[in-house]
Amino acid sequence: MITKEQYDDIMARREVTNEEISAAEVYQFINDPPDKYFVYINEERHEATTWIGEKLGHVTGLSQIPKRSNFGDFRVYIDVYGINGKKYHGVYYKSAGDYARIKMYKHQDK
Repeated sequence: MITKEQYDDIMARREVTNEEISAAEVYQFINDPPDKYFVYINEERHEATTWIGEKLGHVTGLSQIPKRSNFGDFRVYIDVYGINGKKYHGVYYKSAGDYARIKMYKHQDK
């Protein structure tokens, strides 16, 4: 986890490493929880991650039978319990890659 100063430094530089971008992404995910997000799914660990593999949350629903969409691909509806304390739901595009689009639930458990 990086500090606010480290985040600001990364965002101000023109050239940054993939690890720095991922660290900034995690910082922003925790400190300014997004309403919508694009994550990558690690099926073995049941995790939602950044594109280099840093954990953003725990995924449930991966054991469901994939549903075929009108476009012929397979999708799985998932829930993500974020490291930011928020709960998300979305679609894991199983046959198209290892990515998912998620949205924050409107009503969060307190």
